[in-house]
Amino acid sequence: MEIKTKVNKTVIKFDDKLLGNILGVPATGSKFFETKKWPEVPDLVLEDCLRVFYPNENVFGGIAKPTNLLGIEHRLLHHITATHILPTSGGHEKMSCQDLYIMWHVVTGKPLNLPHLIMKNMLRATSKVDGALPYGMVITKIISPFGIVVGNEVASRIDVGDIYNASSLKRMGWKRVF
Repeated sequence: MEIKTKVNKTVIKFDDKLLGNILGVPATGSKFFETKKWPEVPDLVLEDCLRVFYPNENVFGGIAKPTNLLGIEHRLLHHITATHILPTSGGHEKMSCQDLYIMWHVVTGKPLNLPHLIMKNMLRATSKVDGALPYGMVITKIISPFGIVVGNEVASRIDVGDIYNASSLKRMGWKRVF
């Protein structure tokens, strides 16, 4: 897969390998990208993956499990997944198949082609009428190697919801242990 676009009258194109090189992450591993369907992989059973994150819950009946039933560490991982790794607009009260799939790869250490997922998510966002721009914080890093200089931009403050601090961790249920 390759993305071709125009930025400031300059045509740029890149694939997952070049994007991985720019971002400093490997472009190897699984390329599955689907928010509503579970992959048809023989050794990857949905219920087994759900048991990893919901050990005390009935895992049958589909993926639409509320994230407030996750343990503290998994709730934080889901928040990072849904807001930074594969950002989507809207609420994050329920886990999507893609969220579960990414979290399972992180927890088990299985390789995941993050540059490919980023590109697919960028393309998905362009098809939405009211979609949010994903990866706004790394766009400059992505286009800089193509000689595009982003100037005259006005810096903006980081939204409070995008900062992890004692208050946000406390809202997620973290407790300080001495």
